[in-house]
Amino acid sequence: MRKSLFGFVLSVLVLSLVFASCQKAPELTITGPASLEISADGGSNSITFTANRDWSVRSSDSWVSVTPTSGKASDGTVTVSVRCSENTTYDDRSATITISMEELSQMVTVKQPANLGIVIPTQSFNLASDARSIEVEVQANVQYSVSVSEKWIKQTGTKGLTTDKLTFSVEENETYDARSATITIKPQNATVQEQVISVKQAQKDALIVKDTSFDMPYGGGEIEVKVEANVSFDVKPSVDWIHYVETKALSGSTVRLTVDENATYSAREGKIEIKQKNGTLSHTLTVKQAGRIAVTSIELNKTSLTLKEGESETLTATVKPDNATDKTVTWSSSDASIATIDEGGKVTAVKTGTAEIIASAGENSAKCVVTVYKDIPVASISLNKTELQLIEGESETLVATVKPDDATDKCHFRI
Repeated sequence: MRKSLFGFVLSVLVLSLVFASCQKAPELTITGPASLEISADGGSNSITFTANRDWSVRSSDSWVSVTPTSGKASDGTVTVSVRCSENTTYDDRSATITISMEELSQMVTVKQPANLGIVIPTQSFNLASDARSIEVEVQANVQYSVSVSEKWIKQTGTKGLTTDKLTFSVEENETYDARSATITIKPQNATVQEQVISVKQAQKDALIVKDTSFDMPYGGGEIEVKVEANVSFDVKPSVDWIHYVETKALSGSTVRLTVDENATYSAREGKIEIKQKNGTLSHTLTVKQAGRIAVTSIELNKTSLTLKEGESETLTATVKPDNATDKTVTWSSSDASIATIDEGGKVTAVKTGTAEIIASAGENSAKCVVTVYKDIPVASISLNKTELQLIEGESETLVATVKPDDATDKCHFRI
């Protein structure tokens, strides 16, 4: 029994040695190209190899994927698909695919060119109205040309490709409107997208006031100031007798001011500042207002007047100067029981006596002495002779006696 068991074991051992001596050694051979070129847009390819043992495949970078990633030993050719994503960078890149089988390994290199393009980090410029230069940084791996849409922007740097910064001069904006232009970076490679840079330039701020001096009469009134502006502004009078009238009914280019009456006899002057909000533009307006013109004299057409009770006569007052502000004449009587005066200068005799009629204008006055008498009619008249005989050539004077002695008119009688 022991001999039989020993013989069986020995047989198995001999068969194992014979099988081992007949099995092939491990072999891993790449049958396709050892380097793959994939376009920048991405795509797929494949690698082929033979492996007589179980194998695995791995990629060194995530942008390269392989399918399948492992397999069993095979007597034929193994094909593994290789897929690459788009190269969104602007640099060439490469990765390796490693095929492993037991202690053996083989590598295939995958190469992908850079994405062709132009990158402009700053694509918009907002500029003030003054002249200046701007610098545009261009990152490009293709040749390109530069064009500017407006003449007020000029390229001043080199036109070669030796620098990645382009310099442009921007002229001062002397207009009163904002303006814009574009700078186009156009690649010579038609597959690469062009880049457009926006340049916006602010308006030249304007606050224009043509009339800055105004002469006003003492009585005041309104002033309309024409303002040409493309900025917001404030209106600030320096004195309290000038007022800014804000009204939505007026256009934004008209400033309305009201000036109070000057109640004094002295001329005066005020200032109005029209100033840009949050800016430096300003204009100062000057308003000169005349003072009142005082009366210097007043004269009456008569300085004395004799009236019979019940009679009336109108006095005329002349006020100087002719352009006096207030030429109003005020009339009064020193004794209204003797003579009265109305506001038109009409004097009316009331009773016998003497009164002064006073005409006043401003601080000046004039007087007229009015004498009022009573009308006593003549009652009788007699002559010193009722009969008179004269020789030719002789003469004699008659004497008339008028009664009563206080008759008003004793002089007017006929013989």
